Amino acid sequence: PGMGLTTKFLLFTILPLLIISVAVVFIADNRMRNLQKQTIDSSTEVVKNISESLIAQISETVARQTRQYLFSHPDLRKEDFNRDIYFKKVVLQKIGLTGSTSLYEVAGDKGAWLTWADVDPDMVGANMKSMTGKLGAHFQQYWNVFTAVKSGEVSSGVYKWPDANGKLREKFAVITPVEGTP
Repeated sequence: PGMGLTTKFLLFTILPLLIISVAVVFIADNRMRNLQKQTIDSSTEVVKNISESLIAQISETVARQTRQYLFSHPDLRKEDFNRDIYFKKVVLQKIGLTGSTSLYEVAGDKGAWLTWADVDPDMVGANMKSMTGKLGAHFQQYWNVFTAVKSGEVSSGVYKWPDANGKLREKFAVITPVEGTP
């Protein structure tokens, strides 16, 4: 009682349409956000897979080139790897913006995993176990990726490594054994 025809018309026709319109806009926006997230996630995964594949190809190529160089220079001692500029050009290759290849030796009689060629001069000749202090709680992740090649098979994985500012960030590595060498 007391409601005119115009008020009843607005209440029973315009208000439901307004509520439905707001609900449709809300649902459409939610679905668009979900679709956008799925697209970004899917694209990120594709780029990640392509990058990992390229890194694996580079690792394999560098391992083959290293093998060729070492077998054509049998007198080159591992202690002299970083003094031979041609060897370094083969072994130390830049990957992307922050990555590079390096060369290390699987543990010998003394149990030391030694780095023989690296873009970081402080790493050359270093026992990889000494990274414990640098990586702290993340050392085991790094160690698992790099020591999995002991069986002679290719290893790959993600580990944390300090960037130029000392901040730990994720890196992906593929470790390819150099056939016929330790």
